[in-house]
Amino acid sequence: MSIVKFEFSYNTTTGEFSVVNVETGEVKSTKPSVSGKPKVDGGNTPTLVLEDNKYCLNQAAVDLMEVVPGDKLDIKYKKIDGCIQPVIGKDEDFGTKGGCKLTKSFTVSCRGSKNAELSKYGTEFKVIAFDEQEGIFIFNNVDTTEAPSE
Repeated sequence: MSIVKFEFSYNTTTGEFSVVNVETGEVKSTKPSVSGKPKVDGGNTPTLVLEDNKYCLNQAAVDLMEVVPGDKLDIKYKKIDGCIQPVIGKDEDFGTKGGCKLTKSFTVSCRGSKNAELSKYGTEFKVIAFDEQEGIFIFNNVDTTEAPSE
C-alpha cells in the first residue's frame, strides 16, 4: 500500500481551485465555468444571438417559430429583394436533414464554417416570419451594418 499526498487550494472569491501532488509537484487547476443561461434577453422581440459555437433563441423567437426542444433547426441563405439573407426553419420546412437539435435552454450548435458564414451577417438578429413560405423565418440584423450581397 502506498500513500499519495495532495494539497487542495480553493479561492473563495474567484471560485478557482487547484490540486497539487506534493511528491511530484504536478498541479491541476480549474477555473469556474461561466456558462449558464443564454445571453439572450427575455424581451418581447424574437431574437437570435450568435455565439462562438452556438446560437441562442429567446422565448419570443421560440414561440414565434413554434419549435420545441428536440426539433432540428437549419439556417439557409435566400436571395430576397436582390440581397442574400439568412433564413431559419425546421428541417421539415426546408425538406432537408442537415439541421441541429434545439436544446432545453434554446441553444443550437453552430460551429466552423456555418458559424463563420452567419457571422458575416452579424451576431444579433431579429427573427421575422417569411410571408412566402410557411415555417421559414428571416433574420434582420439588429446592427445597422450592411449585409453581404451576391
